[in-house]
Amino acid sequence: MSADEVSALREDIAILRTIVEERGRIATANGSLLRTIGAAIIIQIFVTVYFAGVKTQALDRMQQDVINLQAKFDSK
Repeated sequence: MSADEVSALREDIAILRTIVEERGRIATANGSLLRTIGAAIIIQIFVTVYFAGVKTQALDRMQQDVINLQAKFDSK
C-alpha cells in the first residue's frame, strides 16, 4: 500500500471512530431519557393506585354510614 492509501484509511478510521463515539453518546442520552420517562410512568401508576385506594376507603366508610343511618331510621 502506498502512503496515500494508508493516509486515506487512517482518515476513514478516524471518521468511523467519530461516528461510533457520537452514536454512543446519543444512545446514552436516549437511555437516560427512557429511564426517566419510565420512572415517571411508574410513579404515576403508584400515585393513581394509592388515590384510588383512598377514594375506595372513603366510599366504603360513607356506605357504612348510610347503612347505620338506615338502621337508625328503620328502628324508630
